[in-house]
Amino acid sequence: MLYEAQHLSELASYVKDMQDPELLRWWGKYNESLGHFDTALQSYQQANDPVALVRLHCQQEDFLAACAVVEQSDNAAAAFMLARQLEATEQVAEAVHYFGKAGRNNHGVRLAKQHGMDDELLDLALKAGLHTPHPLWMLVLMQSSALLMLDTAEYFEQRRELDKAVLLYQKAGKERRALELCFSANLVETLASIAGSLTAKSDPAVMARCADFFLERGEQEKGVQLLIQACQPSRALDLCQQHNITITESMAESLTPGKDASAKEREGLLKRIAKLAKQQGSFQLACKKYTQAGEKVKALKCLIRSGNTDKIIFFAGVSRNAEIYTLAANYLQTLDWHSRPDLTQSIVTCYTKAKAWDSLAMFYEACAQIEIDELRDYQKALQALQEGLKHVVKSQKAGKQTLIDSLTRRIAATSAFLQAQQLFGNDAASAVQICNGLIVEVHAPS
Repeated sequence: MLYEAQHLSELASYVKDMQDPELLRWWGKYNESLGHFDTALQSYQQANDPVALVRLHCQQEDFLAACAVVEQSDNAAAAFMLARQLEATEQVAEAVHYFGKAGRNNHGVRLAKQHGMDDELLDLALKAGLHTPHPLWMLVLMQSSALLMLDTAEYFEQRRELDKAVLLYQKAGKERRALELCFSANLVETLASIAGSLTAKSDPAVMARCADFFLERGEQEKGVQLLIQACQPSRALDLCQQHNITITESMAESLTPGKDASAKEREGLLKRIAKLAKQQGSFQLACKKYTQAGEKVKALKCLIRSGNTDKIIFFAGVSRNAEIYTLAANYLQTLDWHSRPDLTQSIVTCYTKAKAWDSLAMFYEACAQIEIDELRDYQKALQALQEGLKHVVKSQKAGKQTLIDSLTRRIAATSAFLQAQQLFGNDAASAVQICNGLIVEVHAPS
């Protein structure tokens, strides 16, 4: 109504007061048609219409102002409009930049190719897949981005800029082609970078090829890591053994077959890992792998070589195996057990659970000897000998009688000596007679 009546001042006030974006855009276009560009720009600014602002700034060839609008608004459509205008005026570098900012990488790539802007071209191609679109369009954009990277990779390959081509082939999911270029051009550092980014989901054939490359160059450790990733544990173990490559805990876990492997295959590889770890002095790791393979006796022998007493006692306790109990007790006897009651008790417990009555009896005999030699405590020695005799009678071994006879004689001798000690105060003659009898008995032929 105000427009039709040509009440323009009132109309301007009305538009300003309403602050309606559609109305402000209309008012901007109206003033633009009249050549009132400042008023039009002000209206577009109030309407928050960066596309219209960029269009009008470019029309006035005020590209600096247009760039400022794009940078401030971060609007893709405005950036695309600015890029097209910059291209039209042959401001190529700026146009490439704003095509990238608009997410129109295909236009930026096209322009960069035409003008030999290889650095900008690589940057645009790599950014092609970084946008996060609406889920409905994600698949389409991913395919488009991959094609753009492949096209750019081929461009760099033709220009023999192979490091750039390799990077793009890899990013586009064409690892095999990327590696072929690395091999042909001997791009060792680039190949190492690709190899480092390979995962368990990568093509095993690709990983195996990378491994071969490093092995040919004498870089065995890199080759072993790739063979592990390529699911070639047997070959990896061969190399570890040939080149004395230390198997770490993480390597051992990666080499261990999964539950889906056959029992025979799994057991065989576990034994190989354990054996190699033992040869390398990693006894606790060897123990772990032998245990997983069901070889508990070998596992304990490795643990014994590690010298970790607490773990040895724990392992024996959870294994519940007579041979393991006996091995553990035998090991504990090599330690300073007579000054540690806890070790003494562990030895007794292990031999008891193993039902190794002969060994237990001989241990008690050793306890008695220490009581006599070091402490001169014949009463405790007697108790130990009696305890040994109590257990040896349970033995089922054929030669137990010899041990029974030996313990019986020692018990008798110790008892006699204790009796002599008691008599020395009141009846020295009888005490001496007992001691002489003990001396005669010691020197008597057996």
